[in-house]
Amino acid sequence: MKKKLSIGDPIELSEKLFKIRQEIAAWEEQVKPLKEKEDELRQSMLEALKSHRMQSLETERGITYTRASRATLGILDPKKAMVWALSNDCAKVDTVKAGKMLKGAGALPDGFEEKFTDYLQVTGIKDALS
Repeated sequence: MKKKLSIGDPIELSEKLFKIRQEIAAWEEQVKPLKEKEDELRQSMLEALKSHRMQSLETERGITYTRASRATLGILDPKKAMVWALSNDCAKVDTVKAGKMLKGAGALPDGFEEKFTDYLQVTGIKDALS
């Protein structure tokens, strides 16, 4: 059976929500240096995997670190990109739609470029922490 929600005073609830948000913001500020350190270590791990020509690493703890890459489409020349968009039934230059249409098409039309972003994927960390 579902628990019936009690409807409270909106002003009182807004104050409670504001106080919780303040607590969360204070906690996030305290954790910020740790997150920055984690970002640095993730970048170092990504570079280490690249330099050792490793795609992934699984630790004894069951944590897997995997190198991955994400491709996005960028616009080099907005006018040429708009010509392509109009000839492909796009009202505007939709890089997501264009990326899907042009994926694996070989050479990109004038006005576009493909950008690659490397990132580190970590799996199994929750199991290792418990």
